Amino acid sequence: LSRWQDEARIARAYAQSLAFVDYLVRQYGERIPIALVAGGAQGKSVSEGFREWTRVELAAALGDFAHDLAR
Repeated sequence: LSRWQDEARIARAYAQSLAFVDYLVRQYGERIPIALVAGGAQGKSVSEGFREWTRVELAAALGDFAHDLAR
């Protein structure tokens, strides 16, 4: 995002990110963002940290989120 120039695109990406984090918190608990940041500090990828914390693949959670939005 730091290299993007289109302010509308940047704003949309932040809004989408916020909506996804909100979804993750509602589905997996309020500690999920903290767990993902802690995993990153330990050198884990977001996908790896998410899978360890939730036992769910991040891609599956993203698909569920997209499905939830479509409703």
